[in-house]
Amino acid sequence: MLARGKLCEVWRATVDTGAIVALKIPRRDQRRHPGAAALIRREFRVLESLSHVNVLKTLGLIDFDGMPALMTEYLDGGDLVPLLGTDPRHWATGARDIALALVYLHERDLVHRDLKARNVLYGASGEARLVDFALATVVDGKAPQGGLTPAYARLAQRQGAPPAAADDVHALAVLLYELLAGRLPFGVNPSLETLQSGPSKLIVLRDGAAPGLQTLADLVEETLNSERRSAPGNVRPFLDVLESIISDYE
Repeated sequence: MLARGKLCEVWRATVDTGAIVALKIPRRDQRRHPGAAALIRREFRVLESLSHVNVLKTLGLIDFDGMPALMTEYLDGGDLVPLLGTDPRHWATGARDIALALVYLHERDLVHRDLKARNVLYGASGEARLVDFALATVVDGKAPQGGLTPAYARLAQRQGAPPAAADDVHALAVLLYELLAGRLPFGVNPSLETLQSGPSKLIVLRDGAAPGLQTLADLVEETLNSERRSAPGNVRPFLDVLESIISDYE
């Protein structure tokens, strides 16, 4: 087993050809829950419509013990969690990869809605992939009920607003804050009041940090501070800064 959620779990599996894949199936204790099978079918339809180097690749929807199972590529490079708070050299390229994935989704009027450190996995060649599209939906579409990660969800999202690209922009800012500071800006389960007031602590960079890192920290704090209206409404400002940081390290 690789991961386990409320309705589904992901397993490392081997197919008849000997290839290793990842298999997402309903949990055994949830197989009578109609939402589990529907969630997997829905995620397959979303992934089937996408083709990007930084988005998890689906290999098909199969029958597993009478239930639908989502078969995808197996990514064995781990997730972003161990890199939180480490030197940006370790995660800048991965963060850039995820920004590219979000730009790709938003150009297609799709919102991921559950970006977080555990939903960024690395492939064998070092590129990062955005995974877990169970909550993904079209902009202004009908959002699946529940499943949000409070630490990464923006205020309007928590209050039931229609899905918007801003949901992913906020989550990306939270993730980048976490990568820079080694902690979540609002805590694990922030109240609505906490989200309204903005992060309680500023990002403190190490002496001698690359100039682009301060620009990134300012952009992150600007996005997470609800009182500032100049916060970016799309991912591209983050992408530009991350590209600059990467070039500084080359």
